[in-house]
Amino acid sequence: MFEFGIHSNRSNKCNVVKGKIRMDFSKPEKPTKHPAPRYFLVGLLAFAVDYGTLLVLYYLLSIPLSVATSLGFVSGLILSFFSNRHWVFGENGKHRNIAHQSIEYVILVIFNYSITVLGVRFLNNKGVHPYYGKLIVMSLIMCWNYTLFKKAIFAGGQSPPNLV
Repeated sequence: MFEFGIHSNRSNKCNVVKGKIRMDFSKPEKPTKHPAPRYFLVGLLAFAVDYGTLLVLYYLLSIPLSVATSLGFVSGLILSFFSNRHWVFGENGKHRNIAHQSIEYVILVIFNYSITVLGVRFLNNKGVHPYYGKLIVMSLIMCWNYTLFKKAIFAGGQSPPNLV
């Protein structure tokens, strides 16, 4: 029995079964898009909303600085939470209870805030200017946030153990 196959540059499948050629011209599956670029984009957008809100409220509407800063911060957090839940981690992000995710997210925000204040102060005491210290600390936070979002807070499939 003579068997042969047809090779193509396309991602179509060709199988030879008992001397008969079977071709599969169905659409190839799209590779799963990695969420990291979307995570980074959401971070930039959340920063822009936070910063923009502060500027508009403080400079244009003469809202007190502490109130404007707080409202900007909260608006950035809300955008970040829902964008990460629905867009960055897609269906995976929606598999868990939103109340649990919200509580875990707030706990992480409080932890990140504490680490930011302590880390920038620590680096400043070691001679690192706050311009750079803040960037260093935020880079570290960005990395562990991505991991925690992906593996715990917005994890898909089976629910991971709750952080709270």
